[in-house]
Amino acid sequence: MFADDGDLPQDGIVADEAVVQSQGQQVNDTLRDNWDDAEGYYRVRIGEVLDGRYRVFGYTGAGVFGNVVRCTDQKRNDVVAIKIIRNNEIMRKTGLRELEVLRKLNEADREDRFHCLQLYRTFNHHNHLCLCFENLRVFVIAPVSGFIFENCSMNLRELLKKYGNNVGLHMKAVRSYAHQLLMALRLLKKCGLVHADIKPDNILVSC
Repeated sequence: MFADDGDLPQDGIVADEAVVQSQGQQVNDTLRDNWDDAEGYYRVRIGEVLDGRYRVFGYTGAGVFGNVVRCTDQKRNDVVAIKIIRNNEIMRKTGLRELEVLRKLNEADREDRFHCLQLYRTFNHHNHLCLCFENLRVFVIAPVSGFIFENCSMNLRELLKKYGNNVGLHMKAVRSYAHQLLMALRLLKKCGLVHADIKPDNILVSC
C-alpha cells in the first residue's frame, strides 16, 4: 500500500538545520511558503512535528500518490508510519478513496487477524491529507540457515533483493508470506473488494 513505484524527488527531504527545534513548529521563514515541490510532494523535514504530536525521524519511501515517513507519536510514545498524500485534487480524491477502503477493511477485521495494514487516524497538514498507520516490524528468516532476526519494515521486493539475492528465501518464509497474503485476500473478498495491483512492491512483509 505504501510501496508504489517511483522515487522521492531529490529535494524531498530538508535537513534538520532547516527546522527550529521547538514543539511550536516555528519554521524558518525561507521555508514557510515552500512546503511542496513542483510535483506536489510534501518536503519532509526531519525533526518537525505533524499535527502537534508526530515527530518525524525517518523516511520510508515515495510513490505516485505521496511519500511515507516514520514518526514518534509523542502522545502515545509509539512509532507510526504516516503517508502524506500529494497536494493536488486528483491525488487527494485517490487518497480519500484509499481511506474509505482501509476503514472498511479495518472495520471487518477489528481483531487484526487478516494481515491488512491498520489505519489509526487521519489529519491534514499544510493542505496534505495524511494517513497514520501502524509501524510494521519485520522478522526476516535467513535464506539458508533459517535463523530469524529483526529488521525495519520493507516490501517484498526489497526483502528479496537484500536477503534472497541469488539464493531465494527460506521455505519457512515463503509459507508464512503466502499464508498471510491469502488471508488478506480472503478479507478483501469478504468486503467485496478486488486488489488490482498485487506485486512484491505492494506487499509489506511480516511474520
